[in-house]
Amino acid sequence: MNPIFQAWLPDENPEPPKCHIIGPGGTPMLSPNNAWRILEKRTGVNVGRSTFYRWVQSGRVLALRMGNKIYVPWPELEHLIKDFRRGVRI
Repeated sequence: MNPIFQAWLPDENPEPPKCHIIGPGGTPMLSPNNAWRILEKRTGVNVGRSTFYRWVQSGRVLALRMGNKIYVPWPELEHLIKDFRRGVRI
């Protein structure tokens, strides 16, 4: 299992994970796969991987393309987790 993913499962971690990719303004960036795993673990909601990728493609989840790779900013993932917990429909 990815160490980035393992380190940020508990809810009591207020700081973003230490990432290899740092986006604009020093924002930590996660691969969509890591973001999807963290979303599932932190919310307890069973979201399919293909559904998460569809949300990224459609713009429901903010993602940035850097070259040929796609990254989800940590603040966007935190916002998504809070929305899930409040029961907001994505």
